[in-house]
Amino acid sequence: MRAPPWPLAVIALALVTAALIPPPEVSACAARGRRGPIAIEGEEALIVWDARRHMQHFVRRAAFAPGEDFGFLVPTPHRPQLAEVADEVFDRLFTIYRGPAPQGGGAARGRRGGSSGGGVRVLERRVVAGLDAAVLEASDARALDQWLATHGYQSGDALRRWVAPYVRRRWIVTAFRIAPGGGAAFRTRSMRMSFRASAPFFPYSEPADGPHDPRPFRVSVVAPYRTAARLGDDAWGARVGFAEPVETDRLVRTLSGVLGPDEIPANAWLTVFDEPASVRGTLDVTFRRAPQQTPVAGSLTTPLRPHGSSATGADPLNGLQGL
Repeated sequence: MRAPPWPLAVIALALVTAALIPPPEVSACAARGRRGPIAIEGEEALIVWDARRHMQHFVRRAAFAPGEDFGFLVPTPHRPQLAEVADEVFDRLFTIYRGPAPQGGGAARGRRGGSSGGGVRVLERRVVAGLDAAVLEASDARALDQWLATHGYQSGDALRRWVAPYVRRRWIVTAFRIAPGGGAAFRTRSMRMSFRASAPFFPYSEPADGPHDPRPFRVSVVAPYRTAARLGDDAWGARVGFAEPVETDRLVRTLSGVLGPDEIPANAWLTVFDEPASVRGTLDVTFRRAPQQTPVAGSLTTPLRPHGSSATGADPLNGLQGL
């Protein structure tokens, strides 16, 4: 695929574990285009934590403000497995955690990589969920920056400084290519990234110069126990809108098209954290076993919506698609 002559934006999601926190100067989430930062209008995520295997399965969907074509860089502590998954998983989750009603009212294809050059080794090239993905192993940040520039991604000093700590840790960097076109808001099909980690987490931090308008955010965590969330060293202020064990057969049906039955923890808890006006800083969210393993009845009666969209309708996260 011929790389376009113009630079692509970069969304850098630093998927970090508690044991592998990047230094403060590293931004965990950034979206940039030819005309500056790209705003995220709303997002929802699903994390399935396999504590026995120390595997995190991560699915995210988000709505981005209209902009030009752009790409993603996603560093992970270990090489990820990529797969397209069913978009409707978030709708199925909503049927589990929603509270009482208010009163009155495509298959992946790919080839193995292995090519290398100038300190960058291409481990794999795939087309997954409509995205052109390259899984990269780099020994030098400058060489990685040159590879990105050669293949049509945004490059330069700021990106090289951002990625350097991950290269030093020998993290894997996956590059994705997106082409929304026509000035429309970004849409794509849902994709799962699965990788080894020491604890489940969400890449919550963003650079200081990006847009910081409040936006709706919700994350569902499936784990063998009820989870508590921390923002850096402190408790995260997001509301727990639901926390209960889910019968295994129902969870398997809910996650159909995302994970196989043997990848889903038996009799797991579903804990849903809700933040209607999320404003990001420099810290990431990590999840641990909650001190109190007590249920929280469903209180989320409104499906998540992009910032500024209509609050009516029945479909969760109307207009948002997956990443």
